[in-house]
Amino acid sequence: MVLQINSEKIEVIDVHVHPIDITLAEFIPPSEIVQTMDKAGVDKAVLLAIDCDEEDFDRFISQEDLKAAVEEAITDGSLWFSRRYWLSMSLEDLRKLGKNILRIIKTPNKKIFEYTKRYPERFVGFGSVNPNKGEEYVKGKLREIKDYGFKGVKLLPTIQFFNPKDEKMTQIYEFAEKEKLVMLIHTGCDPGPWELVTLSKNANPVYLDYVCENYPNLKVIAAHMGSYSAQFPGIWFDEMVRIVKKHENLYVDIAATFSEKNLKKAVKEVGAEKILYGSDYPVIGGYCDRNTGMINCVNWLKQVDLPPEAKRKIFGENAKSLLSLK
Repeated sequence: MVLQINSEKIEVIDVHVHPIDITLAEFIPPSEIVQTMDKAGVDKAVLLAIDCDEEDFDRFISQEDLKAAVEEAITDGSLWFSRRYWLSMSLEDLRKLGKNILRIIKTPNKKIFEYTKRYPERFVGFGSVNPNKGEEYVKGKLREIKDYGFKGVKLLPTIQFFNPKDEKMTQIYEFAEKEKLVMLIHTGCDPGPWELVTLSKNANPVYLDYVCENYPNLKVIAAHMGSYSAQFPGIWFDEMVRIVKKHENLYVDIAATFSEKNLKKAVKEVGAEKILYGSDYPVIGGYCDRNTGMINCVNWLKQVDLPPEAKRKIFGENAKSLLSLK
């Protein structure tokens, strides 16, 4: 399948793909991902590593932290859905859920390299590094990312437990800037305990202001347009727009965000040239998962009321330029 808009062939580059089936806790064979891409008309996919540690949950989130986060969620009367959900779970349930997510989602750099080596014309690799493991560990992971020939680094302030302004991030930013690696940083909430806004506050895109200001030659993509949240879709969208408008080196991807209103506002406010297509495959259950494939996300953007030129940029031209792809 080749994507066409007004009879024009459009190149589609998905900058946000995970090679892991969360529900079955197993990696998806690379050939299956390629077949899924073919069915949806996706030409290239950026596969993302995630370097996380389930033991970090207890290191960075105490029972007191969990209790305070839940209490904040249930005391606001407007959050009736949130209140019912959080009251149905004990703190120990939340702890176990968080640790299990960290165990399942971990995706080694080596696994991404194996996939990109198998299909170099279809896959682009982004590595990852856990910033909490100490200077020598971080150095080793950064060397690994360079040696594997990856195009970028994937970071998540939520499940990797950092604030983008933390001093421990300096080594990573400096390396990425020097090596011309693109930084893809998660913004918004995350599944499980990280739907508690207090636990995801470090993923507010306002903190990327510091990164882009202090590393002007570092290209940064704010994943999910600051909008990722099952309970509060678009949670920090307005903050994202304000920050992206300030910095030439800051971009966004639209993975797992399906608000036509917000996308059209982003195109108007920051320009189509700052927006990248992404799906978040296969994380979106029942819509963009292993069974449904990537086609729903492609079709969603295709039907949005935007000029063909804007769609062409978002679908692939921007990513091709940013990642220096052939």
